Amino acid sequence: MSDVEQRAPFLRRRLGDRLRELRKAAGLTPKEVAAEIGISTATLSKIETGKQAVKPAYVKLMWPLYAVDAEERARLLRMAEESGKPGRLSRYSTILRGDFVDYHEMEGQAEAIWVHEPGLVFGPFQVPDYVRAIRRAAKPDSDEDDLAASVELRQFRFKDLTGDRAPAVDIVLDQAVLCREVGGREVMREQLGLLADVAGLPNVDLRIIPFEAGAYAAQGAGFAVLRLPPEPRKDVVFIESDLVAEYLDHPSEVARYREMFEQAGQLALTPSESVDLMDRLRSSL
Repeated sequence: MSDVEQRAPFLRRRLGDRLRELRKAAGLTPKEVAAEIGISTATLSKIETGKQAVKPAYVKLMWPLYAVDAEERARLLRMAEESGKPGRLSRYSTILRGDFVDYHEMEGQAEAIWVHEPGLVFGPFQVPDYVRAIRRAAKPDSDEDDLAASVELRQFRFKDLTGDRAPAVDIVLDQAVLCREVGGREVMREQLGLLADVAGLPNVDLRIIPFEAGAYAAQGAGFAVLRLPPEPRKDVVFIESDLVAEYLDHPSEVARYREMFEQAGQLALTPSESVDLMDRLRSSL
């Protein structure tokens, strides 16, 4: 992996986005700011696009130019300090493609997540043997270290989404997800049991679209919409395929996926009905 991929690019870009917003709000050009803090315009451009770690000293020099209050000063300084450290997911570099790193960083900091999954259980809520089965199918030559790292990553994400600072998680699954016997019947029994438990968490709303709902707009489209914390707050759509991860953040694009999610949710069973369906399917196994 490249240095940018190893060093929390998500944090760098969020900090760069905010510094660019503050510069524009102050009516300053990149050349003016670069001259004031003693760096080149090219370096400032790399900072504002997340391509270079931001020295805390640079952030402190920007404060008088941007007239930020004490709370934002502390936040910017903390982000600058964190953005230069190895990303928290760097230890999973053997199994996590670079274009997926940003999603996992965003997932860990999101305020809310809306997920539609048509084919597989949402990653953080997969049981270990389900994870192993998926990994073996995608990469038949996976060794035990790769499989163990894949399981550990899922468990890491599970803690992010179920801990004290967990975001609101709204998940809509197609019933096909529950009926596909990934890893075999015993694995699916365990998987359905975990999903039923997850559905009872206070921050999770888990609903199932039954087969009898018929066709719907999001059918076959797996995606997640993440609401990121303020300064700057924004919603990002993540679309995953076998070959690439795509990110959309234009308001019209985000609105379209939120609309598809809402339409899917209208066709879904209630949370309690969804748990009942999972229990019936589990019993049938």
